[in-house]
Amino acid sequence: MKTAKDYLDEANAVVKKIDFDAALQKHNSKSAVFIDVRDSGDIAKTGTITDALKIQRGLIEFVADEATKLYNDALKKDSEIIFSFLLFMKTAPPSPIVI
Repeated sequence: MKTAKDYLDEANAVVKKIDFDAALQKHNSKSAVFIDVRDSGDIAKTGTITDALKIQRGLIEFVADEATKLYNDALKKDSEIIFSFLLFMKTAPPSPIVI
C-alpha cells in the first residue's frame, strides 16, 4: 500500500519547479497565469501575488474545465500556469513556486 510520502515523491518527480527570479520574470512579462491555491484566511494574513487568480486546491479542476459553470477562460489548455503556495515552518524557507 502506498504511503503519503510515496504519493508526494511521485508528484515531485513530474512537477516542474522554478525559483523566485524565474517566476518574477514570467510575472513581469505576463507570460504565465499565476494561481494562489491557499485558502482565503492565509491570503488575508500574508497577501498574494499581484493579479494572481485565487483558486483553492479543491476547485482547480472545475475552474479549468470548460464544461463547468466555474470555468475561467484564463486557464486555456495552452496557458502556462504557475501555482503559488507558501509553506512556512520555523526552520525552513518558503516552498518553491510550482508550475
